[in-house]
Amino acid sequence: MPETVAVVIPTFNSSVTIERALESVVGQTCLPTEVIVIDNASADDTVARVRTFASKYSRIAWVIEVSPTNIGPGAARNRGWNLAKSDLIAFLDSDDSWHPEKLRLQGEIVRMFPESVLFGHRYLVLRPDEVAPRDVDERSTKVIDRFELHHFLIRNRLSTPTVMVRREITQRFPIDFWYGEDYALWLSVVAAHGAAIFQRCALTHLHKSTYGESGLSANMAQMHRGEILAMKRLRQTGDIGMLGSSLTTAWMKVKYARRRVELMRRV
Repeated sequence: MPETVAVVIPTFNSSVTIERALESVVGQTCLPTEVIVIDNASADDTVARVRTFASKYSRIAWVIEVSPTNIGPGAARNRGWNLAKSDLIAFLDSDDSWHPEKLRLQGEIVRMFPESVLFGHRYLVLRPDEVAPRDVDERSTKVIDRFELHHFLIRNRLSTPTVMVRREITQRFPIDFWYGEDYALWLSVVAAHGAAIFQRCALTHLHKSTYGESGLSANMAQMHRGEILAMKRLRQTGDIGMLGSSLTTAWMKVKYARRRVELMRRV
């Protein structure tokens, strides 16, 4: 029996992009069982747009919850995760979208690795004038990498809108910082449950740069601080030693400096 999937989408003032994200969900060749939208006190008409959209697609169970205050992306995803009844949780950001075959092709890999709990794949960054490709080389979906903890210490291997996790795991996104909270979760999950399974195919479309533009990924300084906090948390739980933590933190500082230089060259 195929496993069921809940899609969790945090939103905040996303009226311009939310319908594109939702269209990519209902356009899946393998539909999810649930779509759970957690709104972080948007001041625009994001929630109204979501409710209007949801009313047209009754084949899917919709949960739309509005927080009275902005609780942050991690807490919003956790809330949706805890509300879900499905076997698997797939995360999507309100300004990104999926390839129509994303859930089907990732679901096939999930079934191939029943002992694994964390899954991801490649993504494409699209400029505003670019159209998302419709074709996908299904042979590439079977090319698998296994990312262990040491791979994640070099760099974050997963972008949140590519990730699928098994609902029953107990780890959650940190709620005490808003940048790098995804990286902190992947570290804790891999430390507890083993390697993340990664497909070498692009099934998610990011409609912004991974850093240097608007959105949660824009503030590089905040992202850097979040990565440092994620490493401190891993050290506190005993999943990495003092030497490993020090070396990884030093490497993070080098990467941050290189990114700053690259961004300055773009200006």
